[in-house]
Amino acid sequence: MKASLHMQPTRFFVGCGYTIALALAMWWLTPYVRLASDAAYAATQIRNAEFPKSLLDPSGITQTLPTPPQRIVSVVLAADEILAEIAPLERIAGVTYLVDDPTASNVLAHYPSEIARTSTNVEALLATNPDLVIVAPFTQSDTVAQLLAAKIPVLRLDNNDSFEQVFLNLRRIGEAIGEDERAQTIELQTRARIDAVRARTQHAKRPRVLVLGANGYTVGSHTLTDEVIHIAGGRNALQEAGFVGDAQISEELAIRLAPDV
Repeated sequence: MKASLHMQPTRFFVGCGYTIALALAMWWLTPYVRLASDAAYAATQIRNAEFPKSLLDPSGITQTLPTPPQRIVSVVLAADEILAEIAPLERIAGVTYLVDDPTASNVLAHYPSEIARTSTNVEALLATNPDLVIVAPFTQSDTVAQLLAAKIPVLRLDNNDSFEQVFLNLRRIGEAIGEDERAQTIELQTRARIDAVRARTQHAKRPRVLVLGANGYTVGSHTLTDEVIHIAGGRNALQEAGFVGDAQISEELAIRLAPDV
């Protein structure tokens, strides 16, 4: 009983200490969390053509890149794939684990195992000692808020729902890391390939195409896949059925749509 009575004040004060610490942390992070939440799905603006460059987060918070970043960390596969084309490996400190997934990655075996595989865990991200973190528009707002609060420059990308958005993200990454010319070259080469495919398919018979993934996931209009189908000479059966964006359909509907491909 005496031991119990002796421990109670200690636990009380420890509990108070934790409560105060949590309250202070929440007070410190509140403006970052609120602003990051309000600005979800918006992309970073880059100011200045030469370094130092300012990264204006859509939340209104500005971070500075004094020189081209040398420890770049990506938490989005699209950035992993762009970086593989325009950035030397020695400048990459972390990429997503998806680069090793043969069902998702276009850069299998490009990144050696010595480069960290990342998630959106902030502690793990900070452990890579990044000088730039690239995130998706859908990256959790509290993750972005904590990175900004830790004074880590964050580059938020736009969605990749069209080739124009892909090119915009390509230019945005190139500008942020000082590889503008390389990004421009990749864009020009890719546009030329797209134009060549359009020229070959513009007079071809256009089959109705249904892209069907696991558990019935598919895509309608206003998606990159829809644009690819049209460029390749097809018609998106789901788009013609009135679906917009990502969708999930039943096997019965997939059969009723009667796609040619």
